[in-house]
Amino acid sequence: MDDISREMGISKKTLYTSFKDKDEIVDQLLEYSLCENVKNIDRINENAKDPIHELIESAKMMSSVFSRINPVFFYDLKRFYPSGWEKYQVFKEKNIMKIIENNLRRGVEMKIYRADLNIPVMTKFRVSQFDLALDPTIFPSDKFSLAETNALLLDHFMHGITTIKGHRLINKYKELKEDE
Repeated sequence: MDDISREMGISKKTLYTSFKDKDEIVDQLLEYSLCENVKNIDRINENAKDPIHELIESAKMMSSVFSRINPVFFYDLKRFYPSGWEKYQVFKEKNIMKIIENNLRRGVEMKIYRADLNIPVMTKFRVSQFDLALDPTIFPSDKFSLAETNALLLDHFMHGITTIKGHRLINKYKELKEDE
């Protein structure tokens, strides 16, 4: 609390008039951040040309978010702030999983994703990729960029779920020639 009050240029007493403890600060900051992410994702979904474009634009937004977050944050959140960690888990279950599932269903309907996709499994797989990228025991932050790791995992995911028509869209959005 000393560090927070010093950084904000206020006394600890003033800080405690607004927040009872660090847990409450973490919870409120997390709540705000998650709400902002949902707004940004909704804006991307509204403006996306198709499900692949949506994934690519969402990945750009996530890269921006991840570039500002130390991966140790999630480890610390899980270890020291269980209510914040639970809030993050609920956010993934209620928001991210729904967004990914809807994206997959639309992609199958548009024939840019494979018709044989097991949507519930692929939804959980994609969400698990976020957790994988955030795991410092697998991708230590001193050796791997969180933003780059997430982008590579998404690229692998997209190429695994798309039809030839979908591959062409990926290449179009990435500005690649067909044979690249």
